[in-house]
Amino acid sequence: KGQGLLLDASVQENLGLVTLRGATRGGLVDVSGQRRAATGIAERLGVRMASIDQHVRTLSGGNQQKV
Repeated sequence: KGQGLLLDASVQENLGLVTLRGATRGGLVDVSGQRRAATGIAERLGVRMASIDQHVRTLSGGNQQKV
């Protein structure tokens, strides 16, 4: 939690940091591409959440670890 997890940010924003390099176009973030990538990662990791927009702080400890 103390390193690398933004508790007040969404699951998409946290996972989007991982995919940032591949989700940019002309120096700008491709938000829809970032969202698709983050959704795919969350599904592969088995993160249980109401929405990709859910704040990480509201996830269970186990799901926070997955993110």
